[in-house]
Amino acid sequence: DFQGVRDVVRLIGKAVGETARADAWIGDFDRRIAAIEARAGPERPTAVLYQVNSFAAGAGSMADAALTLAGFRNQAAGYGTLASGQLPLEALLARPPDLLVLGSNPEDYPTAVADNLRHPALQRLLQERPSLALPWALWLCGTPHIITAVEKLAAARAAVLARGPGV
Repeated sequence: DFQGVRDVVRLIGKAVGETARADAWIGDFDRRIAAIEARAGPERPTAVLYQVNSFAAGAGSMADAALTLAGFRNQAAGYGTLASGQLPLEALLARPPDLLVLGSNPEDYPTAVADNLRHPALQRLLQERPSLALPWALWLCGTPHIITAVEKLAAARAAVLARGPGV
């Protein structure tokens, strides 16, 4: 979670003798979070973070925290996905979210593990609905980069709301 990111930054800052730098980073992190929260409204469109091998990030994951902070409802739980679990492409296509977030580029995985991301039906969905590609380096682990992912998600939320949920 975000508190865990702060804790790790403090721990590393202390370990390398850079506590002032760590504190400055945490201050910037908190200002960026506050700016995102200040723009949030009551509308909470749905989003799903969909990955290679049909994995989706559900409740309790770092990606779920990022989606929530950015103003989305994580629809993965609506499919029965836990913190991390497989989401059949058929379920995603039957009830697509307002924003589909791809956790990786299928071209980075030339094996069958990314066939779900190359599937023609998913490609059609990506043409019809809003989507966002977020590289794994931004959100996979609780690193300082997560705030950049949240900012990108918040910007995508504004675009989804301008377009209208469910469109």
